[in-house]
Amino acid sequence: MASKVIVMGSINGAIRKAFAMLGKVQTKQNLSFAILLGDLFGESSSEVEDVLALLKGEIAVPLPTYFAIGNAPLPTSVVAKLKASSNELCHNLFFLGRRGTFKTSEGVKIVTLGGSLMQQLPENPEYEPFFTENDARGLHGANNADILLSSEWPLGLNSGSQSARDDIRDEPLPQAQQCISNLCSTLKPRYHFSTSSTFFFEREPFYHTPSDPNNDTRQVTRFLSLSSFKNPSGAKFVYAFNLDPSEPTSLPPTQLPPSTTPSPFTTAPKRLPPHTDQRSTYNRFNGNEHDHHHRPRKRNNNNNFTPAGPSECFFCLSNPLFEKHMVVSIGNESYVTISKGPLPTLTTFPALNGAFPGHMLIIPLSHVSTLANVGDASTHAATFAEMGRFRKAMDQMLLKINAKVPEKHQRLASVTFEVSRNRVRHLGWQWLPVPAEYGAKGLVEAAFRVKAEDFGYEPFVKIGPEEQVPGDVGEYFRVWVPTKPDTDTAMEGMDGGEAGEREQGEWKTKSLYTPLRAEQSFDLQFGRKVMAGLLQVEGRERWDLVRQSVEEETGCAEKFKEAFKEFDFSLEGDGEEGE
Repeated sequence: MASKVIVMGSINGAIRKAFAMLGKVQTKQNLSFAILLGDLFGESSSEVEDVLALLKGEIAVPLPTYFAIGNAPLPTSVVAKLKASSNELCHNLFFLGRRGTFKTSEGVKIVTLGGSLMQQLPENPEYEPFFTENDARGLHGANNADILLSSEWPLGLNSGSQSARDDIRDEPLPQAQQCISNLCSTLKPRYHFSTSSTFFFEREPFYHTPSDPNNDTRQVTRFLSLSSFKNPSGAKFVYAFNLDPSEPTSLPPTQLPPSTTPSPFTTAPKRLPPHTDQRSTYNRFNGNEHDHHHRPRKRNNNNNFTPAGPSECFFCLSNPLFEKHMVVSIGNESYVTISKGPLPTLTTFPALNGAFPGHMLIIPLSHVSTLANVGDASTHAATFAEMGRFRKAMDQMLLKINAKVPEKHQRLASVTFEVSRNRVRHLGWQWLPVPAEYGAKGLVEAAFRVKAEDFGYEPFVKIGPEEQVPGDVGEYFRVWVPTKPDTDTAMEGMDGGEAGEREQGEWKTKSLYTPLRAEQSFDLQFGRKVMAGLLQVEGRERWDLVRQSVEEETGCAEKFKEAFKEFDFSLEGDGEEGE
């Protein structure tokens, strides 16, 4: 049975007028549900009062209505209510999420990607108006959609469109993104809706070329961008249509709608190179993929968003998009990979002769956000031990490199740091070189302590490099820093010095951690920012702006493997602990 659907452009705070209008339409049309695009709320004092009235149930929502995130932040009061009520803001008004899938009781599948494209998400992005390329790519797993909602347009949409040339030639177009084009090409939705504040645009329908050359049917998408509610230009801001999800999604060429064009995204790549790095290790938050039914009078209490599983995590080997070309070693409990967007450049450390930047990740094979969540006690201990062994093996590699460097100021030590927070997707340690003399002069430890004080974090606590942070500490940031050895001829691998330090030939390794309260705001790029200052590469704090090509990544990984193979215990075959 066909559902009667109505879609409206950005309300921008005019919620009394918008819901009053919906009430009148509902009385006449008996619609199945409504979708509100873009920004639902405004910021003026009267609009704030209306929000409070809405939350109290004083503004009637006449039919099941779904809204997502536009380009403006949600009001604090709205976020608090959504968190407390499984994303039901009030009777009949439901939040679709920043990014996710949803199926109505009529069987209509809606996929949502709200907000503006950002390279780095804030720490708690669930209700923030931003998305990343990884967010968009993660939605490919939905496989299909009846309706796709996006705040920004797909890139290349106007290609081959006469209506675009005729209707919006002189209009200021919204931001358009390749990752949204890829998402539309993958899901092949029946309808793709977006927003444009001053104009309405309906592109000609376009068909997607089937992957099977023997398939003579075509899936068709209609793209519409609605103007803002009651906009001054009088542009169309509402669109109503019938949709029967049981009808076939593919049509033979003879039944395609008039003026249908080939997909404007046909020449676009299906996927961008996977967009992951050390930040993704620490900050892959809830995927918000959920597939449930709306019940206007009573919500299912199990509709909370759940974190993506291993098949969707870019640091799990079971993910079909896992980037194998970046991996340099795989042990029994963990593996080592080069970092996306490395902080150092190929010229930062002359001792490396431009072979590789040296920024590495040590990642547990278990899909966990903290070591405390790794299996039973024995698996937990084995994972920590093996990750530590990888860290020390790479340190030994640096010692060999140092032996060939006559200039003492060019010799290298290492820094390793870890963010352990329950709300991240997959734990990882970041390891990278640093001039050994920085450690000997105490500059590395001082940099972390000063920056932590600047950020208002708890003072660092010393802990043995081979020790695990006590379980009662909870969440934490940990760093292993180099310090001056007792003598210039300290034996490699010898324990020495006070607790919290370990001899490493030309340097000692000292470990520190700062506890993180569960409610504490913490900059997930803290470690990278400290090291950017030390290495004088401040323009490279944002990994996404300094990404390498796949060819460059592959070359650096292969050269690192060559330098590391003498110390790579995983090549021994048994992977057992031993020095």
